[in-house]
Amino acid sequence: MTVVAVVGAQWGDEGKSKIVEHLAAEAALVAQYAGGYNPGQSLMADAERLVFHVLPAGALKMGRTCLLAQGMALDPRLLLEELASLEAHGALKGELKVDQRAQVVLPHHIEIDRLRDEAEGASGAPRRGVGPAYSDAVARRGVRVGDLLDPSYMLQQVKASLEANRVVLLGLGAEVPEVEPIVDALASCGEKLRHRIVDGGRLIMDLARDERRVVIEGALGSMVDLHHGYYPFVVSASTVAGGACTGTGIPPKAIDKVIGVAKAYVTRSGSGPLPSELTGELAKRLQDVGGELSPVTARPRRCGMFDVPVLRYAARVNGFDSVALTKLDVLTGIDEIPICVGYELDGNVRDEPPFEGSSRMQPLTEMVKGWDEPLGDCREYDELPENARKYIEMIESTSGVAIDLISVGPDRSQTIVRRSPI
Repeated sequence: MTVVAVVGAQWGDEGKSKIVEHLAAEAALVAQYAGGYNPGQSLMADAERLVFHVLPAGALKMGRTCLLAQGMALDPRLLLEELASLEAHGALKGELKVDQRAQVVLPHHIEIDRLRDEAEGASGAPRRGVGPAYSDAVARRGVRVGDLLDPSYMLQQVKASLEANRVVLLGLGAEVPEVEPIVDALASCGEKLRHRIVDGGRLIMDLARDERRVVIEGALGSMVDLHHGYYPFVVSASTVAGGACTGTGIPPKAIDKVIGVAKAYVTRSGSGPLPSELTGELAKRLQDVGGELSPVTARPRRCGMFDVPVLRYAARVNGFDSVALTKLDVLTGIDEIPICVGYELDGNVRDEPPFEGSSRMQPLTEMVKGWDEPLGDCREYDELPENARKYIEMIESTSGVAIDLISVGPDRSQTIVRRSPI
């Protein structure tokens, strides 16, 4: 298989990067197609823990060629800062490319989000201008990465954006910045990025025609997709497999496989529905053992039991060929593990997340016996404890989705290939 899309099946933080690394061992290119500012990817370099919000730092450290595709919204200043940091620590082993059609996050986009966070008392990771940048893109007044090389055209677009956002900025108590300093700074960024700017869709298709592997990674998860998530608790981009086409510029038929990534339990950062949310001792245990803390805010993520209806829904929306199950090892030592197999809403049983009434849903739960044996050294499916295998097989039988990859620890080698997904 040549082009493989990897998509989060839940609310994000499913461990997609590890699965991408596993699949990208022989890949010519790793591409990201949505979003632009993630909660933070940690990387150790020179015995120092670095956090990156834009760069696919892990893949670059491993020597991969990476593409930030046209569906993304990027802050070029932050992008250059992270590149410099990676290079300063001797960890920039790969090559970074940026699609000419990717949207640019402008300084006033960031300011709008910052002030909205303050006004709303937002408790999640801070927003960094991605939403306002996408809003400008939809209104056709956005700046794209390729525009950084054309200051005269960029000037028109920045003027249009500032004029349209003037009322918002003033309403939030901010000043409207001058146009020229923004354009000058972005033009400088453009010159530094010039050798990295490409037509991403053409790059992918040229590699595919040569039968070279391309791995395309989605941002966050299916349940925060603009159209398919729990609206309005969603992001401004398409995070599902369909977004891999519009977000990279390749046709649907070019994607050979779609692999979903699901954590062995569910987590969510910030507000919004989490139907199978747990409280009390078990939730605290998952947070502690699973390391479920936001790298940005250090706040614990909300945790819940594995949600079969969510996986069933994500599989339908994305067309998963198979699923990678991550963090199975975190469940070791729990006597009985709850699984959400459906919802009750107004006296009716639902087998997928309903469009309406999320606040009135009650999870329908089944219990699975746990295991005490550590999983970190397991490399074959049959080496897993019997109850761990039963847990996996119950998820498969109730969701109708095949689980081909199983992660039993943070190291890339701690991955069980039950069946090759590609």
